[in-house]
Amino acid sequence: MFYIGWFFKDYKNTFLYVLSKNNWFFGGTINIQFIRPFLNKLRGVKIGKKVSIGDDTCIGLTYPELIEIGDNCRISNSVKIVEHGRNLNSYTKDSSLLDQNNVGKKIIIEAGCHIGVGCIILPGVNIGKGSVIGAGTVVRESVEPYSLVLGNPGKVVKKFD
Repeated sequence: MFYIGWFFKDYKNTFLYVLSKNNWFFGGTINIQFIRPFLNKLRGVKIGKKVSIGDDTCIGLTYPELIEIGDNCRISNSVKIVEHGRNLNSYTKDSSLLDQNNVGKKIIIEAGCHIGVGCIILPGVNIGKGSVIGAGTVVRESVEPYSLVLGNPGKVVKKFD
């Protein structure tokens, strides 16, 4: 019985993810960046008010309920918010990586943040209020409020007053 419930939950999650990822379903005439938050809320992502999400953005495929996005956030195109990874504590050269358990960690993007094109946000990260994450940045560690973060790995290059 567990597998049937899991299958339908995973199917719903995947269907809503694909629907929200691109404009193929809604066509080019609708500005879907404001519909995507609604579709991701249906998947379990906690999303505040006045959030826009760009094309080809992937938000928490495995554990969407571990992701929180605050009010007035802008998430640009092709952003990847990855809330899970493999537990490698028991991984050896004789074992398979696919046999290792998935582990999810919470990601919080506080109010007023801007996430630039092509960013990757890794598990366990908290992005502080009003922060700007530059295009292509890989965020591996939490970010203090009102910071500008650039690079791979992401480094704070400026603090806003």
